[in-house]
Amino acid sequence: MRHQLIETKPLDRLFQFIEYIQSNPCAFERSINVSNGYFAKQKKNGSMGSNILEKIHHQYKMLDIKWILTGEGQMLIHTYQVHEAIQGSRVNEPI
Repeated sequence: MRHQLIETKPLDRLFQFIEYIQSNPCAFERSINVSNGYFAKQKKNGSMGSNILEKIHHQYKMLDIKWILTGEGQMLIHTYQVHEAIQGSRVNEPI
């Protein structure tokens, strides 16, 4: 039996990120200042412009844009992953 890799597109990966940050497309669109329904329209077309990627990058520094574009690497930039781990461990520390 041959296994096929399911190829995801940049928009699919972006939706993974939106879910990861526990948001929704509408709130995400507002956060980067694009029109309501932008991503629903783009999902039909299958693409988004570089200007949108720039807006996403400026608002969400922890997101690795290379991962969005290619699927290579990790969703989050390593320094942000370390920061999140430190923050998470501090939550349970006694005061």
